[in-house]
Amino acid sequence: MARTKAVIFEISNIKYGIDIMSSQEIIKLQKITPIAGTSGVIEGVISLREKVIPVVRLGRYLGLPEGEFTEDTRIIISDVSNRKYGLIVDNVCEVEDFQDDEIQQVELKVGSNQYIKGIVKKGEELWLILDIDKFSF
Repeated sequence: MARTKAVIFEISNIKYGIDIMSSQEIIKLQKITPIAGTSGVIEGVISLREKVIPVVRLGRYLGLPEGEFTEDTRIIISDVSNRKYGLIVDNVCEVEDFQDDEIQQVELKVGSNQYIKGIVKKGEELWLILDIDKFSF
């Protein structure tokens, strides 16, 4: 049986996960330079090892209420549609693995639900597993 390893993180007290194969690294929040004329979800850009990377406010993209940046805020550097982006999340919880058959399908395909690959139930928690290949910033 195939397994998935995912980075589990929180946005607005909701736990999400993305396949670890789409994530290159997790960094602390750093200075973000705003860029005029970008879409509302693009917070700006950061410099990471001599490369300029656009940074997306993932909660805003998913239509969630925005909180303030805190000491726990992280940026997940990910490949989205063959381009490198930083995804701002409230905090990163853990890296977990689970059987692919543990991912329960979601029937709703409207709004931000279109980005949800499925839901994994671990104990009392639900993790919404995102399909970042469907993101378009």
